[in-house]
Amino acid sequence: MVLKKTDDNELRNWGIGLIQAIKTVCERKAEQPLFNDVIGIFENLIHDARTNRGLKSIIKEIELWALNLDPGDADNVNRIMFTNFGKALGEDSIFHKVNSIIKKGSIKNSTEFRLLIEVLDLYSDDNAKQDIIKSISQLVFKYEKERL
Repeated sequence: MVLKKTDDNELRNWGIGLIQAIKTVCERKAEQPLFNDVIGIFENLIHDARTNRGLKSIIKEIELWALNLDPGDADNVNRIMFTNFGKALGEDSIFHKVNSIIKKGSIKNSTEFRLLIEVLDLYSDDNAKQDIIKSISQLVFKYEKERL
């Protein structure tokens, strides 16, 4: 999420939504006491945060945790957040990486390829990002063609 100038309610809603998405995706882990303890701590921190800065800091930590879940779980959390809020986790850093790949004009490895495919999946219907989607599609096509 873009954590620039946003109000406390918007940030709290994002944080609570993120925790709910993690709980939904990771329900098999909910039986583990440590998982529930971490979720409980994050929920309390979000509710008790007194400043916008503190809230942003907590949410960044939760986002990092979510992005470092098992790859399939992280993807599912990301999809839920995009569906519910129109933004993906770490969207700013993702687009920074995507833009650097586009600027260099080629995909150098499978990690970059997977990142671009994920962005295509998430944003293909977003009219505001069609220029980026077109550039990514061309790079992906070129990469796949070279790999054959």
